[in-house]
Amino acid sequence: MASRKHPKKSLKTLKNLVKDGFTVTGNGGSFKIMKDNGPLFTYHSAGAQAFHPLRRFLKEHYDYIIDQ
Repeated sequence: MASRKHPKKSLKTLKNLVKDGFTVTGNGGSFKIMKDNGPLFTYHSAGAQAFHPLRRFLKEHYDYIIDQ
């Protein structure tokens, strides 16, 4: 079975971040996420191993909890 470049969970999460005021820019499998002039996080959407560092970063720096 062929794997997808962007899993549904990643795309849904990125759309929710934009809705909540974050800036998400990217090309291909790499996205840069930030809010206002806060810290920047580079996110590579490659499955669960990439999702958990994003979740940790958002909680530590922005006190933002991702709904699952």
